[in-house]
Amino acid sequence: MTPVTKTLDPLEKGRDDRRSVTVDGHLATSFVPVAMSPGHEDDGSVTTATPTGIKEVGNAVTTDGVIGDGPHGSRGDGRGDFDFYRVDADAGQTISVKVRSRSGTLDSAVTLYDASGNVVATADDVPGGTNTTLIETVGIGGIYHVMISASGSRPADPFDSAGGNGVTSEGPYTLDISAGVVAATDYTVCLRKGDVIGAAVDGVPDKVAIYRPGGTEAEGSTGNVAHNHPAKSPLPSGKLSADDIADRTGVYRVRVSGDVTGSYTLTVLTTRPNLERTGRVQTIVLDFAGARLDPSIFAGAGLPPVAAGPRATSPMRSFLDGWGLDASDELPLSDAITAAVRRSVQADVDASNVNHRFAVRVLNGARDPEPADPSDVDHVIVGGTVAETGLPTLGVSTSIDTGNFDTQDTSIIMLDVLSGSADNTSSLNHYMTPQSNRIAYISRVIANLVSHEIGHSVGNWHTTSDDGVFGLMDHDKSFMDPGPDGIGGTFDDPAPQHFGVDTFSPADGLSGTEDTLTRTAFGLSH
Repeated sequence: MTPVTKTLDPLEKGRDDRRSVTVDGHLATSFVPVAMSPGHEDDGSVTTATPTGIKEVGNAVTTDGVIGDGPHGSRGDGRGDFDFYRVDADAGQTISVKVRSRSGTLDSAVTLYDASGNVVATADDVPGGTNTTLIETVGIGGIYHVMISASGSRPADPFDSAGGNGVTSEGPYTLDISAGVVAATDYTVCLRKGDVIGAAVDGVPDKVAIYRPGGTEAEGSTGNVAHNHPAKSPLPSGKLSADDIADRTGVYRVRVSGDVTGSYTLTVLTTRPNLERTGRVQTIVLDFAGARLDPSIFAGAGLPPVAAGPRATSPMRSFLDGWGLDASDELPLSDAITAAVRRSVQADVDASNVNHRFAVRVLNGARDPEPADPSDVDHVIVGGTVAETGLPTLGVSTSIDTGNFDTQDTSIIMLDVLSGSADNTSSLNHYMTPQSNRIAYISRVIANLVSHEIGHSVGNWHTTSDDGVFGLMDHDKSFMDPGPDGIGGTFDDPAPQHFGVDTFSPADGLSGTEDTLTRTAFGLSH
């Protein structure tokens, strides 16, 4: 089914060059779900997958299942339970998978494999959610296998049901699978390079996506990304939402789609980056001295809730001994971290010439005075521990702010795990030896983490290194790369990571290719 195409131009102009429009629409599909009996254990591999009967019984099925009831769940050997389903699809058809947790205990994920066990696509829920939707158009007809699992759980070999990496969550779910041609409506909108766009949908659709001129998917969303926007953001929120910053001037498309029939309401808003309207420059202070922090400000980041109230965080100097450094190394380390952040967030972006209005100041809090005017000043705390904050992560930012509408963000990079036992692969000590240039390696890794959180604060989502592209927004441990010799702080260490074009991480419930360089260059426009 060819998408119906409609135009949204011209959008209604509002204040501060903001333009928006709200339209009502309707999707109509031929999908009629057929109730399917639940699969039987052990169905945790490609070879033991439950047949869906799609093609034989129709183009859609619905069933119930449980993650955790198989021989490898928590009541078994604890390696992790997976449920596989076999789907027969023709070339060009779209496989749609929707998982809804029935008890709220299962934090689900979906992986689509081809007949040979190669990963075709993955999907996870948006931060803070438990339900997952995967929508993938296949280029080759044949047998595919849908694997339902808990988020963070995946087998090393999809042909081996006992090859999991452990139990992360379990519980009952309802599953809908279809294979065919989904209903879709495209809305065209003309954007200038640097325009910020947000699209939100309420109603029956399964996905909203923004496409660039030429047809590449800029961002596809099966959840509400606005959940992570700051309160000051004007971008719309809904059951589904997506955002982007235009990397070129041209005609963009907003697509609403799904294997569903029913009505929806779409809101699209376009505007310019926030600081362009004020002419002010964003300042980013790297705070190495410890700070009082209310960790509840990170409530939208998908982490477990913490009690509100200020808490003291340890300064960076408290962790020097853990890396084999002493007090005399504090200023050289802060200087090296600041220089690397300035290179990644300032010099490299400026040299790209993506935006001639790009500007940012990065200050070393150990040397530079705190700006007298707190307006347009972000802070990145480099210090603190998981115990002090109650935040089980290495780093976190208050929001993902496409367009940089809140210019007083706070981020934190905690150092307890990074300076901990060498037995932990998340510790920098795991990668250092007596031959390591410790300040060089530690500063590079921490600068990557700092730049990553700054990237969130100006609108970048997570990307994946599974595509072979390693960037600052990757959602894994690629930032710790010690080079080919496996030792950090030696001659073959890679250069600091960069912003650029990369594939979205499915952990955020997003698809497409993210231009993190453009988002950063215009998020820091003035």
